[in-house]
Amino acid sequence: MLLSMTTSKRVLILSTMILNAIQLAACGIATPAPTATEARLPSLTPIIPSITPSITPTITPTITFTSTPDFCNSAQWQDKIQVLSDNLLTAMTPGGPVAFDRILVEQVPAWADFRQNDHGEIRSAGVIFHETSSGPEPGTALNPAVILVTYGVERKWELPANGDLVSEVEHIRAVLYQHRSEWIHGQIDQSQYPRVANAATYALYRYFNGDLFKLENWCRTYVRVYSESPVNMTATMTMNTVNPTPEPDIAPNCRIANEEGQLYLLSDQEFRDLRTHQGIVDQALATHYPEWASYTQMVSWSTQPVKLGEIIVSASLDEEANLQINAAVTLVTLGESLDWQLPSNTDLYLKSQEISTELNRLGDNWNNPYDESYRRQYPEVANSGTFAFYIFFNSNLDRLQRWCNTYQLLFGIP
Repeated sequence: MLLSMTTSKRVLILSTMILNAIQLAACGIATPAPTATEARLPSLTPIIPSITPSITPTITPTITFTSTPDFCNSAQWQDKIQVLSDNLLTAMTPGGPVAFDRILVEQVPAWADFRQNDHGEIRSAGVIFHETSSGPEPGTALNPAVILVTYGVERKWELPANGDLVSEVEHIRAVLYQHRSEWIHGQIDQSQYPRVANAATYALYRYFNGDLFKLENWCRTYVRVYSESPVNMTATMTMNTVNPTPEPDIAPNCRIANEEGQLYLLSDQEFRDLRTHQGIVDQALATHYPEWASYTQMVSWSTQPVKLGEIIVSASLDEEANLQINAAVTLVTLGESLDWQLPSNTDLYLKSQEISTELNRLGDNWNNPYDESYRRQYPEVANSGTFAFYIFFNSNLDRLQRWCNTYQLLFGIP
């Protein structure tokens, strides 16, 4: 019996040892588990570079975007100098009399009290800049916004010492106009100014005697007072501070060139046509420019105010003066010259008569059989009617395109 108990105890001890061995073996199998964890660590490594590229592109464009060139900086003009677009030099935007007065007062408060008698009216400085910049005759107008900044840079915004602002403004207009004409008509050797980009910049360059410091000052001043680029007409059209008559939907689809590639707006017959009567003019205005359609004015041949249609037709024909222009031509030219803004205290009959007389004279100059100088000088122009507009609008093709678009809208294809 003692032996049996001893044997049983040994069996129990042996069983216990075997069980412990099995447990140890189990633990031994579980021990490599950390190795499996270590084996998974490399799988995290590719995730890190996959994050880096997604961050880098979003930072780089932001840094690049904030770095913009300063086109007014004269140090960047080694190859080309352009501080003013040709279109802007002859435009009527930005600004207007009220805006000009505000700009002047912001520079020198004494401008608030400035007044000068001009053409029988007591005018503020803003009105003088706006009106005097139109020039002494049709086709000689320059942008009053440009002239205002030119005056400010040259005179340091001071009031004229003798009180004659009209003469100061006219002097600036005349000099700029002369230099512009020299460039456009090839009266100067442009190869002497290889860095000057266009006629408008040349006009300012010559006005300031080639002083790049003043040109840079002019450019920066323009940007500061108008908050737009002087070489960007798109901005000019959207930044106009005047509230003009709502513009009709004009599609720029009127061709201003013939099959030979010459500049062509309308036929000479259309230019002189007398079939546009008062009713046609009034109807066109009523449809597209209602404010103009309601305009009336006293004239010498009537005891009652007459409508604009009658005024335009009368101003377009004078047999004694050998004047004959299509009334539709006169109307569209009048509207485009005024940017379709009805002026205050202006005799539209006299204004229309001035326009028709000038167009008539220019057309006659082209057709003069004893003088071929104009036809030789402007081979790119197709006929007398187109030549008249080309000179009247100072060779500005954008204004010619706009004239053509407006004419087509009001009266059909010219």
